[in-house]
Amino acid sequence: MKADGRVPTISTLAIVATVLAFIPLCPPVNALGAVLGIMAWRRIRESGGLLTGSRLCVVAIVGGLLLSLATLWAAQAFASWQQKIQDRDMALVLDGFLRNTTSGDQERAIAGWSTEDAPLAEDDIHRFGEELTAAFGEFESVRIGTSEPVSGPSLLELRVNCWIIVRFEDGEHNGSARFAMKTMMNQFTLTPLLIDVRIEAGADVEFALPVVVEETDEDDST
Repeated sequence: MKADGRVPTISTLAIVATVLAFIPLCPPVNALGAVLGIMAWRRIRESGGLLTGSRLCVVAIVGGLLLSLATLWAAQAFASWQQKIQDRDMALVLDGFLRNTTSGDQERAIAGWSTEDAPLAEDDIHRFGEELTAAFGEFESVRIGTSEPVSGPSLLELRVNCWIIVRFEDGEHNGSARFAMKTMMNQFTLTPLLIDVRIEAGADVEFALPVVVEETDEDDST
């Protein structure tokens, strides 16, 4: 008790700061707790002994900063891990599609294609495989160079554009692929299905699925 009869009370702001500093999985709130901890510590120091809770302020400042940084690091690490898993899955789907396409197994190849997003005939797959083999030789492997998520037809449908490197018997060739990320039953991750694949064969020349139909101007006859 102070000499004037007033009883010191614990700082409400220090309590609030401590609670906010340790709310899990919320870095902005944790950082706010640290800021409020600093404000509470100043008020306690300037109160002339009427407010207590300096230790709570220190706990809020240190804990809020550490927890916010740790959560951000963990979120970044998780995003990086998820990106690696997604790239791996896309590479596996693309490898299977090209391997089955060039070996003439259209039925297995089309299993890696999203026909509801990009209708595709087995004849087109057969022709695509023959063109690749004739131009480059036997298919060997494929890898994802870079991948970039893009918006899809709706907020719930994700698309991913990829730059790919495909190795054939005659060497490596650049190309691109586009995936629709699908939600499957009993799976916690999105399943990639192809909706577009292009492989460069030289300047202004590429093999593509779906087949690109060039529009031609027709003269009106009278």
